[in-house]
Amino acid sequence: MRSYRAVLFASAYTEAIALGTPDSSAATISFSGNSPLPAGDFMTTNFINAVLVGKFDTNLGTLLSVSFSLTGNVRGSVQIESLDAAPATVNSSLSAIITLEKPDGTDLAVTLPVASFSDSLAAFDGLIDFGGTSGISRSAILATNSANIISTTAAILNDFSAAGGGLINLQITAAGASIATGSGNLFAGFRTAANAAFTVTYTYDTGATAVPIPAALSLFGMGLLGLGLARRATI
Repeated sequence: MRSYRAVLFASAYTEAIALGTPDSSAATISFSGNSPLPAGDFMTTNFINAVLVGKFDTNLGTLLSVSFSLTGNVRGSVQIESLDAAPATVNSSLSAIITLEKPDGTDLAVTLPVASFSDSLAAFDGLIDFGGTSGISRSAILATNSANIISTTAAILNDFSAAGGGLINLQITAAGASIATGSGNLFAGFRTAANAAFTVTYTYDTGATAVPIPAALSLFGMGLLGLGLARRATI
């Protein structure tokens, strides 16, 4: 059963402007945040955390795309005991599915951090202790994975923009996805906790006109020529 935890405001507002062709200029604005807070903390899966992200202010220009960057981390432990009467190779993975999504469940970015192992275990040694010759225990496992999605769909552009900006409600979910296979008779246990960091970036057209450097230099040269002619006319 998932646990719900709300309260997280995505801050760390940044803006960058880059001059483009003579007919356009582009700029970006980013909002970043972490789940859970404070940054670096882990929460036991499965969880859903509500987050708030600033919308793009359409007074700044025309929104071209929205980029969703998500980095997810999972840490935990695994315990395995093979009950087979013969040796077996057991494959296991500690993982979690971490998602940045809209409250209606629409996925914006998904990442799957996973740590995988393969162990050759002997026939069951008579003790379910996740040790000995037929079992194994691992702890302090950590895995990370990132995803970056760029969207230009009308629905996303409309949802993430408004005159004056404002806020949009999103959520981060983390669901355990660990698994062990390879033995017909197997005990396997996992403990997982996860966290995530995300950034929402708006790329937009400011509508400004950038003057290319060659043209600017040409105009500057013509200005010098004009000054020279004017001087000669006064002699």
